[in-house]
Amino acid sequence: MSEKRLELPITGMHCANCANTVERNLKKLEGVQDAVVNYATERATVVYDPALVDPSKMVARVEHAGYGVVTARAELPITGMHCANCASTVERNLKRREGVIDAVVNYATERATVIYSPDVVDRAALVHTVEEAGYGVIQGAGGLDAESTEDVEQAARRAELAHEKRRLLVGVLFTAPLFLLSMARDFGVLGAWAHAPWVNVLFWALATPVQFYVGWDYYVSSYHALRNRTANMDVLIALGSSVAYVYSVAVVLGLMPGHVYFETSSAIITLIVTGKLLEARAKGDTSQAIRALMDLQAKTARVLRGGEEVEVPVEAVRAGEFVVVRPGEKIPVDGVVTSGRSAVDESMITGRACRWTRPRAMRSSARRSTSRGCSPCARPTWAARPRSPRSCGWCRRRRGRKRPSSAWPTRWQRRSSRR
Repeated sequence: MSEKRLELPITGMHCANCANTVERNLKKLEGVQDAVVNYATERATVVYDPALVDPSKMVARVEHAGYGVVTARAELPITGMHCANCASTVERNLKRREGVIDAVVNYATERATVIYSPDVVDRAALVHTVEEAGYGVIQGAGGLDAESTEDVEQAARRAELAHEKRRLLVGVLFTAPLFLLSMARDFGVLGAWAHAPWVNVLFWALATPVQFYVGWDYYVSSYHALRNRTANMDVLIALGSSVAYVYSVAVVLGLMPGHVYFETSSAIITLIVTGKLLEARAKGDTSQAIRALMDLQAKTARVLRGGEEVEVPVEAVRAGEFVVVRPGEKIPVDGVVTSGRSAVDESMITGRACRWTRPRAMRSSARRSTSRGCSPCARPTWAARPRSPRSCGWCRRRRGRKRPSSAWPTRWQRRSSRR
């Protein structure tokens, strides 16, 4: 039975009895072997069996008791994943890291959402964990804002797509003549010269770049998968193509009689790369749609301060300030119209391409104003958090969320391992 130790910073405790309450609730969880809560340091040290209880359940138990747990959320853009099993490998390695409460890796969005204790582990340690598993994390330079970080990720995704295109181009250039010549020889279209020994050497020369340049990523991913004691789709691709290639090389060298299958190994790799390129394009289109939605948000707002209009970043707008929106401009924040009238295009929120007149005392969300009407003055009700970026966040979190049924095989495997 394996044991793990987890430290949770607790908030909301006011006396030693609060610490006893948290400790008692943690010990009630199945799989928790020991729990010690120190009121002076406001920390809970829990020894538990990871096969029986998850840290997320401990956090939920503490919150159910009326207290809080200091946690942080990190989103890591992952590179190098080729199938859903790769995502499971990254997720499993992140959950093994001390201080990680929960981790969800979505293969479609290529993102890992990690909830962790900032006093135990930091973002750099999470990145190191992913890299130890054989995958990469897109990182920008220090001090970049969210928009610049998003640009870095987009650049990395474009570079990955360009890499897939180069691999496909090389694969098609060598596989197409190899496949046509091989099939023509097998069906007797070519003459007797096609059965000369040098033809097999030509096939060998055409198949080698496909095997070790186009398919090199699959060998690297297979190595990391086997090192992590798992098998993913890349292991199957590398194994299947290598068997055909190695057997054909042995036939060419005269080590055994038979037929060469260089076209088989090359066709397997080229077809898989074609599918990977189409998949990368589809995921890129989805990410571009979310990015386009983010671009609809205004970057600055015109605020009345000291009787003058001052243009400030949206993040600097405080709740209760008066924001002036001129006709044709974007409404930067959510608020209530206090003066003026103007028609507002609400299609981004409602989906209906209609313009609604916004009179005084009517709520207005962040969207675009039309050119008709006078300049309305709005009082923000939720400054610096307009509805459009929140909608993007909801969309991204929904894409990264897994169905509850996705955890069933993992639970079954845990029960099997205990047997």
